[in-house]
Amino acid sequence: MRHHRVATYFLLTIQLLASSMHAQQISSDREERKKIQEWQQKLKEFKIGEKANKLELIKSFPNERDESNGEYFWNAERMSKGQNGEIIVADKKACRVMAYDKSGMLKRIIGRRGQGPGEFQNPFSLSRNDKYIVVGDTKNMMLNFFDSSGVFLRTIKMFKAYYDIAINQEGLIYAAPLRSTKEAPLIDVLDENGRLINSFGQALQGNSENWLLPNFIIVDLNENGDLFIAYQHHPVVCRFSRSGQLESTIRIKHDVMREHEEYNLARSKKSGIIQVIYALRSTRNRFFVLHNYPRTEILEYDFQGELQNDYYYEGAHDSYYTDFIVMKEGEENVFYLLQKSPRNEISIFRPKR
Repeated sequence: MRHHRVATYFLLTIQLLASSMHAQQISSDREERKKIQEWQQKLKEFKIGEKANKLELIKSFPNERDESNGEYFWNAERMSKGQNGEIIVADKKACRVMAYDKSGMLKRIIGRRGQGPGEFQNPFSLSRNDKYIVVGDTKNMMLNFFDSSGVFLRTIKMFKAYYDIAINQEGLIYAAPLRSTKEAPLIDVLDENGRLINSFGQALQGNSENWLLPNFIIVDLNENGDLFIAYQHHPVVCRFSRSGQLESTIRIKHDVMREHEEYNLARSKKSGIIQVIYALRSTRNRFFVLHNYPRTEILEYDFQGELQNDYYYEGAHDSYYTDFIVMKEGEENVFYLLQKSPRNEISIFRPKR
């Protein structure tokens, strides 16, 4: 009789668990359908403009065959363009940097997990010039220097956490620190040995209760040595001279970005604000910003803030990209986008002919 009661209890438990899992699946499916419907509505509501150029997907990598050989992204969010058109990717969770050629073939793996020289615990940011590849590790509080072929050179111990960096040809590092006070500058300028040379940049938002999150920025340098910063939660890009003088502040005119900024400002005392600009790239006379919803868009502007091209791709409702680089093929821009969801991979796009 006792065994019968145990068996009955076991069967009832299994049935209850199965029922609960089924209910959770139904709830999850409903939530997914709701998200898809909202996304489709946003696509209809926010139409593409006159400068729109549709992108077509050429290929993605690493693929499933690469993954079976141990080549995969675990949590890659940042990338940079290396010499000869190489694509360099920092993977935070795999704790390594991977270099690919333009076709998507893996050339080398740089670094590994650890706390020693040339090792990573959270390779959060990276940049390069003709001499160095520099990788910022926010957990080890280090900057790791490698030569252009990926050979380890040296490690610099830092006393601030920097969540984005850009190195110029002279070896100066423009770094966005995790600011400790509302009045702290946006940018620190470091030499090759990590010594602080200069700081500049005034925050856009100074709310006394939540001044840090709305002022997260990303940085990039162009061939002229101009420094560009983009606010991640506001449609604003600033251009500075190499000495730190503010040259221009450009407010991007984009309906979805404006809507997201208004939401962020209304919630500036709370958590849960929406990212507006995901990545930034600059060239000799242009800058590009990445936006993800409801379309993936790379918006190209001149230095006066006039929109030149709106490159867009309509993927899935849950697809978004965290970084990109621009390659020139003749007069055409080719884009390498680092996708975070639904797969962590690099996708190559070109304007549809």
